[in-house]
Amino acid sequence: MDWQMQYDPQQQPSCQQMGQWIQNSLWQEFCHTIETQYAIAPHFSYSKCSMMPGWNIKYKKSGKALCTLYPQKGYFYCLLVIGNKEQPDADLLLPTLSPAMQELYRNTPNKNGRWLLIPIANRTMMQDAEKLIAIRTIKKNR
Repeated sequence: MDWQMQYDPQQQPSCQQMGQWIQNSLWQEFCHTIETQYAIAPHFSYSKCSMMPGWNIKYKKSGKALCTLYPQKGYFYCLLVIGNKEQPDADLLLPTLSPAMQELYRNTPNKNGRWLLIPIANRTMMQDAEKLIAIRTIKKNR
């Protein structure tokens, strides 16, 4: 059953229910890391967007979006926007990331930032996503 059919707009799932549907232990680990490292709670949102309809989780810190998570069967997507101000730091970090993340980053057009849709199916991609999220939380005097 498709994700959007599993839980309708009036039936919000829990993080645990999302994890049970995804069936990948990285889901709980990733959510826990984001919530504890940045002291934030998940914000559940129902999207009617045709690209990824259904429930998702948004994480925000000080009003700034860190990432949005979209459940898929066996994995999940992490939507992460690297803004123009963060671009230099991301470019410096890029050589330390996995070849798959480097390719995704380079193939994502820079249109007012890079809107990276990162498939988290393995620990390497999860760790790369966490490193890029950290860039978004750095306070700079620019």
